[in-house]
Amino acid sequence: MKPGTKWLIAIIGLLAINMIAAIVLMVVANGSDQSRVLPSYKTEAR
Repeated sequence: MKPGTKWLIAIIGLLAINMIAAIVLMVVANGSDQSRVLPSYKTEAR
C-alpha cells in the first residue's frame, strides 16, 4: 500500500469513528424521557 493511500484510509477511519461517537452520545443523552433541568435554574440564572 502506498503511503498516500494509508493516510486517506486513516483520515476516513477517524471521521467515521467521530461520527459514530457523536451518534452514540446523542442516543445516550436523549435516552431518558425525563427532563433533567435543575429546579432552581431560573432563580440562579438571574
